[in-house]
Amino acid sequence: MISTYLHIRLFGSTLIAITVVDYVFLSFAYISFFCFLAGLGTLHLIYIIVWNKCCRECPEIFR
Repeated sequence: MISTYLHIRLFGSTLIAITVVDYVFLSFAYISFFCFLAGLGTLHLIYIIVWNKCCRECPEIFR
């Protein structure tokens, strides 16, 4: 969350949202949504990789 790269801050926000949603679901029913929500986090990482967000924001590292 303290990174200078936007895509990493957005991924941190995604992880926080996943944790909050999982906590809310687990407080109402003993059903684990963690695997499903972890899959959503993985989809966010795939989005970052496929659309090459790293290369646009930090070209000195990813050439």
